[in-house]
Amino acid sequence: MQIIPTFKSTLRFQEINRASLRLLAQKKSGRYKEDFKSLLMEYLGTGNIVFVPSARWGLYFILKNLDIPIGAEVIVSAFNYYAVPAAIIRAGMKPVFVDISENGIGIDISKIEQAVTDQTKVLIVTHLCGFVADMEKISAIARKHGLIIIEDCAQAFGAAVGTRKAGSFGDHAFFTFGLTKNFTAFGSGAVVTKNRNLLEMMEHDLSKLQQTSYRRTLLQLFWAYAILFATSRILFPLIYWVIRWLSDFGIDILDRLFRENEALMGKLPDSGCLNDVQASVGITQLSSVDERNILRGQKGLKLYNALKNTENITLPNIIAQAKNIFISCPVLVKDREKIRACLLKQGIVTSFGFMRNCSNFKLFSRYRSACVNAERASREIIYLPLYDSITDEEIDFVAEHIRKCLS
Repeated sequence: MQIIPTFKSTLRFQEINRASLRLLAQKKSGRYKEDFKSLLMEYLGTGNIVFVPSARWGLYFILKNLDIPIGAEVIVSAFNYYAVPAAIIRAGMKPVFVDISENGIGIDISKIEQAVTDQTKVLIVTHLCGFVADMEKISAIARKHGLIIIEDCAQAFGAAVGTRKAGSFGDHAFFTFGLTKNFTAFGSGAVVTKNRNLLEMMEHDLSKLQQTSYRRTLLQLFWAYAILFATSRILFPLIYWVIRWLSDFGIDILDRLFRENEALMGKLPDSGCLNDVQASVGITQLSSVDERNILRGQKGLKLYNALKNTENITLPNIIAQAKNIFISCPVLVKDREKIRACLLKQGIVTSFGFMRNCSNFKLFSRYRSACVNAERASREIIYLPLYDSITDEEIDFVAEHIRKCLS
């Protein structure tokens, strides 16, 4: 029996070791930050960039500094991470949830205009799972109604259409550099914008924040080592049996380890902006991210092609000509608990993820709307193993056993 984890880090031991040495040296010249910023602007094809504590706070600072009234409506996909509507509310705006398409996981473009009112000022486009949204159609709608486009690139670093990267289509975009992403700098994030005035206002706000403490960076280093060891070919077979044993008692240990407490955003952070050690990791990651993304895209398409004619499974529609990076590999199945348990017995670890139908969250009950496709996705989505180092044999093994479990 093969044993296959659902996730593996993009970091390598050499990268973490170098970051550890820099942390111990505690050099605070700021040189790496400036170099990283320049390289990042060149890579993304954008003119202005500012580092932020996280993606959600990046979105908050964008909305806070836009020239729009308090209480303005912000259109957002209903199937989303809770932090996105939470940031909208924290900025004093009103989230307007739009359903996803019937056979996709992104916002239903045909329903966007129905949600536009005189109060609508912003449209947030999420490139979920590294699948690039149809920005040509979405941009046409935004221009027609005078909407500001903010791209949510938290799961789409390096995804592209042609030579244009996700984050370069809209007016503004935000990114995260979290440990579990396809591009990481041990946390923090970035905002890119075409508006120089907004950049200066954000820089003023962020100047009051401290950079990420070296103590917190050290904690992230330990987590990075732990993830690498736990998902290694030597140790993961032991971890697998722990996951399987706990699952017999109804305990989803991966969910418990990585799920956040879903709540509205509280006070502003007093620190969290990128430090020099994080920037040095980002520079190293930039040198290999395209290679990793190409492998992810190829392997994701291989798995989807292997499942194409399988009954009782829905593969999300994606733009064929886009460079989709498959930060994860979602499929929709009925009775997903049964399918997940079946796959786990075969050595295949999967996840339900953390995306939900936010329009049906108690947390956002004031903004509730009927989004049937998002509700279906919340019930049926399951994320299959997908990372740049997964082998073709492992992909074939996963596809074979999905077909067996579904039948």
